[in-house]
Amino acid sequence: MKRTDCEREDACLAQLTTLYGLYMSLDYSLEGAVVASGLVVRDDGKVVAPTQTVKLAKGKDPFKDIAKNALVALYGQLKLSELPAVRP
Repeated sequence: MKRTDCEREDACLAQLTTLYGLYMSLDYSLEGAVVASGLVVRDDGKVVAPTQTVKLAKGKDPFKDIAKNALVALYGQLKLSELPAVRP
């Protein structure tokens, strides 16, 4: 492996995987919402879950609590629990 700064580059993420590579990011939007986005790439470079984004209003809760909820929602949108344990 030559790179460790893959970000969202599918071919680069594939080098880091044993079966699936998961890229996720958390941030604030200009409106003050917590934004989680991510995608899943298989070790052969195929995108098995395209980029999904979840945006939750910040409200009065701490960032870590909203971020946790955003990640849980993102896991659901990426359908991680439905991915096969072996390559088809």
